[in-house]
Amino acid sequence: MKVRHHSSACDESEPILHASHVDADGVPHATYLALRAFLYEWAAVDPNGIWEPEGLSEADGILRYDDELGTYEWKADGSGSYALTGWPWWIEDEA
Repeated sequence: MKVRHHSSACDESEPILHASHVDADGVPHATYLALRAFLYEWAAVDPNGIWEPEGLSEADGILRYDDELGTYEWKADGSGSYALTGWPWWIEDEA
């Protein structure tokens, strides 16, 4: 399964989030390291300069991301991952 941020382009060349799984509601679950790698990949190709990999932190079972658009917090799901709610995701089934 390929998981991408649902940008306006939905371009297949955009970075892929290496999610541990996608739940029944279509929400990807990912580790801190997976989201950090995803943010760095996006920052490298982002023409707007919005993606801020250094804005990601993890403490006390909370994953937190801050950028110019706001603050996002996700709670640990009990499996070492975080349910990344609140962002639009483009989920593709791999053939």
